[in-house]
Amino acid sequence: MRVKIFTMYHFVPEHYLANDLYAPLVMGRTIGHHPVLLSDEWGVNIAGEASYCEMRAQYYVWKNLLSAYDFVGFQHYRRFIFFDQMPSASHNQLLLQIRRACLRDANPIEIKVDAASFRAYQSTLQGLGAGDIDALREVIGRHDIITVRPWPCSLAEQYRTNHVAKDWDTLVAVLSQHSRFHGRPSHLELDLKMLYSCNMYVMSATAFDEYMSFWHETMQKFSSLVKPHADPYQSRVYGFISERIFTLYLYQLRMERPQLRITALPYVTGPQAPTAAA
Repeated sequence: MRVKIFTMYHFVPEHYLANDLYAPLVMGRTIGHHPVLLSDEWGVNIAGEASYCEMRAQYYVWKNLLSAYDFVGFQHYRRFIFFDQMPSASHNQLLLQIRRACLRDANPIEIKVDAASFRAYQSTLQGLGAGDIDALREVIGRHDIITVRPWPCSLAEQYRTNHVAKDWDTLVAVLSQHSRFHGRPSHLELDLKMLYSCNMYVMSATAFDEYMSFWHETMQKFSSLVKPHADPYQSRVYGFISERIFTLYLYQLRMERPQLRITALPYVTGPQAPTAAA
């Protein structure tokens, strides 16, 4: 089974995670041909449109690489989806420590660690042997979608409070006209009490293609109505709105197809890299 989890960077990293399961993908930077690092500068891309944030990497994979894989996943350079379902995890002290943090509290969403621990976690994943990677592929293959755990909040109110309120109204209007709902019921629940943040997940190639088709139609219309804002934080509007698109889409999907195999995992967060602002 062909599985690849892409770690997304908006800078050129000195250290990165790269093996048979993981690949580093740099967004919005011209790096030329590199023996390990992938870049969205090639093929069909939106590399120059920074407002899309990490969705640039996902668009690139969707348009250029998807046919090479059965499953694809995405995580951030300092936020890793926590996988420990492999043989070596039973005697790795760091993984035991993180697992303990996951199990002692009810459904933790984010496990924050210091820089040294995050580097050690990355090194652990880097050093996975063939047996461990096969075990993780098998775990991933038992699901259609693996997401990060959702934050409990009012989806609409959280966006209105933390971002530009009228952009939420625009998204609602765009979704009401989406072609997906021509001839089939819409189960969109606009007052959901959760947010699947970070645009991080692992999906079967089929599920990812379906989602990206939904996302692309939504964003084409949304971006024609809402332009990136001048404020540096709010200028990331297309990335922020994509988190809400995925949250609503996943709810719709689960209402339509309750047989889908979906699970949610915590993620491990390390401190922001000093070079990330480059």
